[in-house]
Amino acid sequence: MPPTRQSQQIGPSKPATKRAAPPNNSRAPALSDLPEQMSQLQRQYGNRAVQQLIQRKFTDSPPKFEPEEQESFERMLAHNDIDPLAFTAIDYAALQTAYSRLAPLVANVAKHTAQKKRESKQKLDDAYKALGVLIKDKMLAEGKPSWDAAVQLAVGQYDGKTPTNEHFKTISGPVWPTVGGRGAMPESFWKSVKKNIRTGYAAAGGGAGAFSAECDTIFADMGKQFNDWDGTLTSRGAWWGSAAPGSTAGAKDVPSTVILELQRKVAGSGWHFTNSFSGGLSFHKTRGTVDFIYHMQAASV
Repeated sequence: MPPTRQSQQIGPSKPATKRAAPPNNSRAPALSDLPEQMSQLQRQYGNRAVQQLIQRKFTDSPPKFEPEEQESFERMLAHNDIDPLAFTAIDYAALQTAYSRLAPLVANVAKHTAQKKRESKQKLDDAYKALGVLIKDKMLAEGKPSWDAAVQLAVGQYDGKTPTNEHFKTISGPVWPTVGGRGAMPESFWKSVKKNIRTGYAAAGGGAGAFSAECDTIFADMGKQFNDWDGTLTSRGAWWGSAAPGSTAGAKDVPSTVILELQRKVAGSGWHFTNSFSGGLSFHKTRGTVDFIYHMQAASV
């Protein structure tokens, strides 16, 4: 299954001014699955490239269910540099069940001959590919709603002046459980927080007092919708793009870079950044004993 391990250099040999796109054509150098290359992929291309590498490993032609992978599901994940922590308990159990269905197919390949052997081998290849697709689909990573929401929540805890790995780990750890992974925080999560902090603060630009026009517009809408709110629980939710509190028509996502700006802009205004009660990210402001919720994601509708 996985291609022969290689030691070739990945990507541009000289420092690039911006992140390169991961190789995605037949002329590009083959991606290696050596641990040091995986780390370079994460630094150079981000977690999405690592997900693409995982998918490629399982769908290479012809695929091969290697002896090391046949020992156990845990060994198969380790062989393919997949972190077992980056799955919910339910999804992990489902993947183990899917993996267990490969053993009888391997046995059939061994005992059959001629045409039956070719047919058995094709069934094994198809099941192996399907498992790879399922693993990629279930793996918690950038682009998945719970992951991205938790990353943004951790980014909101950044103090703006301590760009160290230990600080990134410290602010990431408490929100990792909201992603739903199996136990301890994987390295890929705090590295995603680190990347978003660097990207977000660079995108905001212009110093701590500067905000984009979109940030100013959304912040003004937050204030307007809070003032228009009638104070009831039934209409206490609002979204960017919606016409009035309680209305979901026209709701749309607030860009992640603007969320970073808003976290700075709301200082001293009574708004605080947190998880929505219904999931996702939001800013809350209290009137009496009731929180008004301005959602950052249309998915929370």
